[in-house]
Amino acid sequence: MDYGKFKYEADQRAKESRKKSSNLTVKEMKYRPKIGPGDFDTKTRKVEKFLGEGHKVKVTIMFRGREMQHPELGRKILENVADEVDHVGKVEFHPRQDGRNMVMVLAPDKQAQARHEKERRKAEAAANAATVEAVAPAADEEECSDRSCGQRDAGRIFRQRKAGHDMPKMKTHKGAAKRFKRTGSGKLMRRQANKNHILEKKSPKRIRQLRGDTPVAKADEKNLRDLGV
Repeated sequence: MDYGKFKYEADQRAKESRKKSSNLTVKEMKYRPKIGPGDFDTKTRKVEKFLGEGHKVKVTIMFRGREMQHPELGRKILENVADEVDHVGKVEFHPRQDGRNMVMVLAPDKQAQARHEKERRKAEAAANAATVEAVAPAADEEECSDRSCGQRDAGRIFRQRKAGHDMPKMKTHKGAAKRFKRTGSGKLMRRQANKNHILEKKSPKRIRQLRGDTPVAKADEKNLRDLGV
């Protein structure tokens, strides 16, 4: 008998068995009776993620001091958690008091996950179909104008190009309006910011030049006119 071959085959069988075995653990998520909405949503998303990965989740409500006199608060939180994740899991052990804690165990629900995934895909397909239906009339209208059946639109575009606008005039850009100004003589000036980091160790004359307004180049005036300046 070849011992090396026997050892190799035994290792291969053990490796295959480890692959088929599921390495699932029981995760735990702790809540407080006075938890806020933001923390509740964050922790519940974690619970949903664990259930989606196939893990069981132990949800624990921690009571302190006089909070022990109001177990209904913890039970309400546990019920809310179960309702939020009912599309990926189900309640395996219902809430029960365990000393100062209240515990509930959630388990993955494959049928609920498959049903939720099917509904999600159906909703995405409906949304895509609605988008296609909304885009199709616009495309038909554009094609119609290209074939001279929309002469009014073609005439408007021609007049805009003749006036020097390659595109329809948009609303005034607020940021551009703050950075540029037009003088009384009609000259377009660019406002300069107080760039203190480049004004150090400069002469007073050079500082005045850097802080002053500079005229805009002729090539840039058209772009600024399209922004509404």
